[in-house]
Amino acid sequence: MGKAEVEQCEILKDRGDNAYKVLARKAYERGRSLYGIRQDNPTPYYIIAKSRVFLNRTMKALDILQIGLRISPNSPEMLVLLGDIYATDQDTRQKAIEAYSRALEIKSGDSDFARVVEKKMQRMSDTNIIN
Repeated sequence: MGKAEVEQCEILKDRGDNAYKVLARKAYERGRSLYGIRQDNPTPYYIIAKSRVFLNRTMKALDILQIGLRISPNSPEMLVLLGDIYATDQDTRQKAIEAYSRALEIKSGDSDFARVVEKKMQRMSDTNIIN
């Protein structure tokens, strides 16, 4: 459930609905409870990290995400989130490209996924910042 909540946050935020903040806090709490159950599962790290991004806790999100990537280094979702975080800073844009490229490589057969990631890369290129 937590993963769906953080994905819903993105939709709400894109619509300008501040309810995403409440939902992000709920997702964070759910991720924390899942983390307490199984620390070897990468999903709680993704949930916690993504909810932290929505709550403007980017550095904390990055720390959590890096732990999750140690457990599951080939998680395309976590790599895209890592790219999103790196894309927000001009100094780490090359790292964003590397994370996005790795995610695309892992999910090479998924055209919908590729379209989303390529759009993020294009937006980063066009505007010097993502999201």
